[in-house]
Amino acid sequence: MSVFASIKFDLKTAETELSTFKDWLAGVTFVGETAIVQEIKARPHMACLLASLLGMQAPDLIKFELSLKGMFRTDLVLGNDGLRTFGLIEFEDAMDNSIFKGGTAQYRSWSTRIEHGFSQVIDWAWVRSDHPNDSVLRPRFIMGRTA
Repeated sequence: MSVFASIKFDLKTAETELSTFKDWLAGVTFVGETAIVQEIKARPHMACLLASLLGMQAPDLIKFELSLKGMFRTDLVLGNDGLRTFGLIEFEDAMDNSIFKGGTAQYRSWSTRIEHGFSQVIDWAWVRSDHPNDSVLRPRFIMGRTA
């Protein structure tokens, strides 16, 4: 059994989901990561639009909250089974200090949320680099639909 769900990406559905997400987003000011992930999770076709930002063709596999080696977790993984390509995505909160915190007008400091998200990407790269033939990871990514 695959850890991924199959999805047949539909652009029209994605547009509708994006419209409802914009409406939701317009009604909130600052919002935590959990709420953002819940809203995106409710809109899987909209989430698939992120593949285009990663340079991927339309995904046919999707998984929210995938665990990597029991140490790390991704908020979203999009995959194209035929091309064997995957994109790991991390969402963060949307607070007034989510990107910058402190510093001066000329030099602003990155917030802890940006540093946290960036270090998660580093952790994923470490897992991939350090465990290229790992018996836990390979079935998740190499044999997407049948593992």
